[in-house]
Amino acid sequence: MLKTFIFVSIIFLFAFPAYAGVVINEVAWMGTAESASNEWIELYSDTAQSLGGWILATEDGGMKLQLKGTTTAGGYFLIERTDDNSIPEIKADLISAFGKGLSNDGEILILKDAGGNIVDRADGSGGWAIGGDNDSKYTLQRNSSAPKGWLTAVATPKAKNADYVPPKPKSASTAPLSSKSSGKKSDFPGKSDFKEGDFSFEEGDFPGGALATDAGSTGEYVWLLGGILGGAVLGLLCVIIAKWKKSP
Repeated sequence: MLKTFIFVSIIFLFAFPAYAGVVINEVAWMGTAESASNEWIELYSDTAQSLGGWILATEDGGMKLQLKGTTTAGGYFLIERTDDNSIPEIKADLISAFGKGLSNDGEILILKDAGGNIVDRADGSGGWAIGGDNDSKYTLQRNSSAPKGWLTAVATPKAKNADYVPPKPKSASTAPLSSKSSGKKSDFPGKSDFKEGDFSFEEGDFPGGALATDAGSTGEYVWLLGGILGGAVLGLLCVIIAKWKKSP
């Protein structure tokens, strides 16, 4: 019986999002493309909850919202700044002045219940390092699968947040080794310029060989022919002198 109860309890827990009560779910701290003042904040609640007496404020006191109304179980609660024009196509659950507004340099949002207890906290200090982008107007969205618990994505007011997509791992390079000559002459004549991945030889690096230039080959042949002719003349002179000495 106990095992059955534990099993059913586990199934029940995993059947719902991993939230506890009311949380700060999405923040458009950068406003919208129409206006930087079109800021809005979305709460999510996994239970029906009266927000009477609750407070949503920035840690520095620049914004302090007195909440009212009721959330639905598994529902979203949209708070828009000043008027209902931040997201014209979606009706706000609460419209309120945001005081100094949400600074693009970063804010720490704190949600407290009617008893003054901190229910949730979103640390957007350091220029909202946890998420959101001022250029694209992508919002800061809670996602427990993301490394920081938050991610940056296209706004999803009063709807499910974007899914976290892990970055693809970088694959090892499979580029072939270069077979192009370095173009640098060797400091040692007759030696090829060789290095790892380099299998080509400089033209003319082997004088007299198959890779020698035509000019190099001609010079070698002249020297060789000169040596042969010189030796033949010297031998002929030796024979003549020897015969001359033997004559009466």
